[in-house]
Amino acid sequence: MIIILLENERNDVLRAKVIAIGRMAKIYKTLRENNEILIEIKEMSSDGKIPRGLLLQGKTAMKDTFKDFLLARVLDS
Repeated sequence: MIIILLENERNDVLRAKVIAIGRMAKIYKTLRENNEILIEIKEMSSDGKIPRGLLLQGKTAMKDTFKDFLLARVLDS
């Protein structure tokens, strides 16, 4: 009986670890994507800086700003 309980606890612990790893992978993926967008925006801006307040506005604002920079690049060429 004790052996069965220990195996169930061990399975629960392993299941919790797998779930935690999945969550961390999702967090790191989001951070990496945001960082890549910010690097592109910095490269496209004239002074090498991101627009003021962009980080506070969130991911959608970053994507919109990136699209605006791409549009400006196309229109300039």
